Amino acid sequence: MNNNNTEIKKFEEILDNMDMVYDFYIYKLNNKNSFYKIIYNGLPDHFLKVMKNKRYEFDIQDQIWVLK
Repeated sequence: MNNNNTEIKKFEEILDNMDMVYDFYIYKLNNKNSFYKIIYNGLPDHFLKVMKNKRYEFDIQDQIWVLK
């Protein structure tokens, strides 16, 4: 995820308002990306569907999902 503060705030607000998100936090930063850990109490497919409806899509080929 880009370190643009506005985008980060918008992304975090969505996570804050999702029913099944138990917790999330930034666990690593670098000059280009913010890395989040998200604890979601539901199925991954449901999380991806909800996020896609909010215009967030993830590359899920690795264990680390990357926001496109």
